Amino acid sequence: HPQADAVVVMLGAVHLHDLPLPTLAGVHQIGNAATALAAIAAGGFGITLSRAAVTDALHSVRIAGRFQRVPGDVDLLH
Repeated sequence: HPQADAVVVMLGAVHLHDLPLPTLAGVHQIGNAATALAAIAAGGFGITLSRAAVTDALHSVRIAGRFQRVPGDVDLLH
């Protein structure tokens, strides 16, 4: 659940506090990130969700292509 500029995630025994908001545009990305984290926590992948790893992921996630923001004026999009 969002708190000002931070997110708290509680997934069973995993509690991650003061996570940054995702860098992807849109408030819905908080729910998308929470869903991805829940899938990792429940999936039995052997991945440990640490605050440092999740923070790094939330800061570095990108979607190239049609979701990419192009700086400046754009004359033509294909």
